[in-house]
Amino acid sequence: MRQIRECIALAMLAISSYTDIREKYIYLVPMIISAAGAALMSVIYALSGPDESAAGVVTGEVIIPAAAGIVLIALSKAAREHIGAGDGYLVASLGMVIGLRSMLCAAAAGIMASLLFAAVFISGNRRHKRIFIPFAPFVLAGYMAVLIYEMH
Repeated sequence: MRQIRECIALAMLAISSYTDIREKYIYLVPMIISAAGAALMSVIYALSGPDESAAGVVTGEVIIPAAAGIVLIALSKAAREHIGAGDGYLVASLGMVIGLRSMLCAAAAGIMASLLFAAVFISGNRRHKRIFIPFAPFVLAGYMAVLIYEMH
């Protein structure tokens, strides 16, 4: 089941990265489908697995990761367009698909990579006062780094 979740996450991140770069927008439909599928998989696993309680599985795999994304959505509203709300939706749905730990590692790696990219871009090009840096491709790269790290 873990490999299915990884493929879902990679597909969702690839679609979101493409639209974030191309259209400067992250579509909600792929994330809703991914998050709903992951939540359904968690509920089915919780109901069929005799060793863990259903409430613990649903809380750990659905509710807590969604809450982490909701915090980022609230931060995007407070940051007034410096962070897009789509980034919060992306992180929330990613957490529901791959779990809180992997999502936090991928988001942290994405933040570090985007900060490095922004520093290099701003230092090399001082004409642009306001630039758009898509976050989804950096989360995709961060998640790929997490997958590579987990393989070894």
